[in-house]
Amino acid sequence: MTNAPSTSARTTTFSARNPAQIRPGKHQSNEMNDSIVIKSKRRCSHDPEITPLSVLTPFVLRWRICGIANLCELREPSSPTASVKKIFHFQITDENGDAIRLSSFDTTAEKFYATVQNNQCYYISGGGRVCYYISGGGRVVPRKKQYNCTPHDYEIVLSNECEVEFCEDKNIPQPKFGLYNLHRLNEVHKFVNESMDVIAIVDRVNETTDVVVRKDNSTLKKKSVELIDKSSVIVELILWGDQTKRVTDRHLGQVIAIRGAFVREFMNGFSLSCYGSSEIEFNPPCKELNELVKWYQLNRDKIQPKSLSQGAGIALPRDLRLIGLASQPRMMAELDNVYFNIIGFVSNHQQNVVYKACPEAECKKKVQPVEETPNLYRCEKCNKNTPNFKFLYNFRFELTDFTGTYWVTAFDDQAEKIIGHTADEIGQLQEQNNLEYVKIMQRLMWNKPMNYRLRAKHETYQDVARVVWSVNDVKPVNYKQYNEILKETIGCLNSENATTPVKPRTSLRRS
Repeated sequence: MTNAPSTSARTTTFSARNPAQIRPGKHQSNEMNDSIVIKSKRRCSHDPEITPLSVLTPFVLRWRICGIANLCELREPSSPTASVKKIFHFQITDENGDAIRLSSFDTTAEKFYATVQNNQCYYISGGGRVCYYISGGGRVVPRKKQYNCTPHDYEIVLSNECEVEFCEDKNIPQPKFGLYNLHRLNEVHKFVNESMDVIAIVDRVNETTDVVVRKDNSTLKKKSVELIDKSSVIVELILWGDQTKRVTDRHLGQVIAIRGAFVREFMNGFSLSCYGSSEIEFNPPCKELNELVKWYQLNRDKIQPKSLSQGAGIALPRDLRLIGLASQPRMMAELDNVYFNIIGFVSNHQQNVVYKACPEAECKKKVQPVEETPNLYRCEKCNKNTPNFKFLYNFRFELTDFTGTYWVTAFDDQAEKIIGHTADEIGQLQEQNNLEYVKIMQRLMWNKPMNYRLRAKHETYQDVARVVWSVNDVKPVNYKQYNEILKETIGCLNSENATTPVKPRTSLRRS
């Protein structure tokens, strides 16, 4: 867009488009009822109306920001039951180097995706409260750490009332790659379900494999890359789809910096993954580069690094919780897709602990008897009738410790560890020797405490929101370790009554 001598505003209309189409340039114009307007205005470089990102909070009722857009991403939610169908994210960096993340949804997402382009400068205006609980043009909300890798405490949710103006009078430099939340790999356990910045050496690049997605049976590329740093531990970086092309064998031994690496935990193993807002750069110009390369060349052959991506048992000291605290409403709201430990007893259980499932290896759908046809069962998922079935566990029981109770669910291998019999054995006893089955289940209740590794997840069933706890692993209690945790916790409680309180190091507390 060329500069004009006049200071009057000029208006260029950009229409919402199908994401599959080529994105329009900033000179392109289409006439549609659902269009978004971009205004190009000549403004002085020190505009008093511009709100610096560093002072933007929910208490700023009206705001106008200016900066370079990057990391634009339009995507669809992975869950088919999500309330929104399209999400558009991008990041704005102002002239002071501060950055904030902006999001929009559904039709608003399509409009702004057709408008905002990477490496272009924009004015964005919003705010203005209609009443005390409704914002007129966008909202400034606390950032979601699991998706937002900017250092800003807040993020912006755009609405149709927000204005986007192409900026041609400011010379804001392109944002540089920066690490704001840098930590070593041995600290990944502190950032489960959150993002962190890492700088490490590419120690190994595994072959790309094909993974079948259960939702639609499509095939997705997957690659595992092993990273190592001065903490002498290895953590896997999992890349998906087109991301697998970012790291190849030629990057072995090179320094990789990742901004906004998302930390996942499975079976007490930790891995890193990248979202659309994550950034990867090789051999970045920073002081850690030469130090890390020198350390790797001198020490790699002398050490046997421990892999944190391979589960090594239940992390009791870090994740131990009490049912009475974890089931409180405030705590339940925070326990979404979170793993934790409970040491407790089985105090009650539902009558049916197994069900008849489809005999196909990859299917776990419950089968129903075919009417008027004895010894024949119907699987709706596989869309076929079969004379056979298999027993599978759906063991729902009441877990109890000295602070309260909560109903949890165990499936397959974990239920077999708790009950001590296979699902087929229990199913046969229920049908042929119910007395023996009752004895087994009675011996189970209040038998001995076990260390349960649980996963809490928010679900909606019949329009009722609830938090479901499911068993991820179960092991005998390590009483020596458990006693040390109890002693430390009691000592911390005593310290809170003293003049100088001591903060506890373990997780057996309300925080």
